Amino acid sequence: MLAQLELLASKIEQLISVNQHSRQHNETLLAELELTKTKCENALKNVEQLYQERDALRLNRDQLARKINDAHIRLSTILEELQSITNQNR
Repeated sequence: MLAQLELLASKIEQLISVNQHSRQHNETLLAELELTKTKCENALKNVEQLYQERDALRLNRDQLARKINDAHIRLSTILEELQSITNQNR
């Protein structure tokens, strides 16, 4: 009977040890999960910032394209006027 109680006590100690190890491992995993969540949130913020920068660059590109197109139209008009004046002087 004493041997059985000692065996039972030994098994309980093993269970307590396993439980403590499991808790520590779980706490470590939870800490890693929080760190990963934070990294993910930061990455998402960076991606959002990149999207905003991309959109601003696209807007700038479109504005420049319109200015170039307007300048091209004005240049074509000037060239046509010059050609007309040149033809009149002949």
